[in-house]
Amino acid sequence: MTVFSGETPQLLGYAPYGAPMMSRTPVNQGTAEPTTEAMRQQAAAVIQRCYRWTEASVPVLPQVAALVPALVATIQQYEAQQYAACLQQALAVVAVIAELRATVPALPAL
Repeated sequence: MTVFSGETPQLLGYAPYGAPMMSRTPVNQGTAEPTTEAMRQQAAAVIQRCYRWTEASVPVLPQVAALVPALVATIQQYEAQQYAACLQQALAVVAVIAELRATVPALPAL
């Protein structure tokens, strides 16, 4: 049995009864901007989903091909490493897809 000399042991995860347990990892209190890598990954994922959806939807509704120029613009922004603009453009395409799916039930799910 260890006897402490009036000091509280400093163990990770230890908190006296009734006290909240707190991590020693600092927490960012403000709203942090997403990292460039996170935005790049999100943009890539949205572009890929839109591309696959467009590829599957054109045979069902040929007018879907009108989305291709917007997707090309997102890819160009992605290649230029303009990930915020790319993601914004890609999400605009997703909004159009959502509207199309609401009016044409035969279109595949995104």
